[in-house]
Amino acid sequence: MISTSELSAVSSVLISLAVIIGGGWTLYKFGIQRIRESFISLELDVVDSRLHGQHRNLILKLKAVNIGKTGIGKKLTWIEVFPLPCPTADVEAIQSPQLPKDARGRRFAIFDRNSYLEPGEEFADMLLLEIPIDISYLLIRLVFSGQKRGQTWHARHVVPVASGASSAHQHGGRG
Repeated sequence: MISTSELSAVSSVLISLAVIIGGGWTLYKFGIQRIRESFISLELDVVDSRLHGQHRNLILKLKAVNIGKTGIGKKLTWIEVFPLPCPTADVEAIQSPQLPKDARGRRFAIFDRNSYLEPGEEFADMLLLEIPIDISYLLIRLVFSGQKRGQTWHARHVVPVASGASSAHQHGGRG
């Protein structure tokens, strides 16, 4: 028969084990895992904007910078471009159009020559867009999809087409 003192000792050992396991899980989940989490900053610069007949040629410089502590394998990267009727300061307030539903939108693959982004490294690409002169603003959405599940970053920018060179920088959001 087990005595009360033996039962108390076994109970204390089990409680101590539970606290150690719970503490280890917490350290991993909220410490080590967050340190190893991947982060990408997506940037867009309008390098040049020139009138050419009934169109405006827009040259964009696109960058994806790994600001995290782990490397990221690239699965898919693209840019979506939609005309906007007016500017807005709150880019997040604009609902992203869906390409199949909006015939005016276009999608372009970017960073095709790259496959793995090391910490501190950047991918850069240039893109020439021919925009009709009746469009004053563009909604541009950059998307970077990593090889691991849940690794998706995006950034949205409103770009004035008619003005000269400008820039828009934004850290990509996950989701």
